[in-house]
Amino acid sequence: MTPPTLTHTLRELEAQVGFAC
Repeated sequence: MTPPTLTHTLRELEAQVGFAC
């Protein structure tokens, strides 16, 4: 299982990538 912090970081990255695209 992935730690909540890692999941949050991934979510943040996903949002940034979404905005970049």
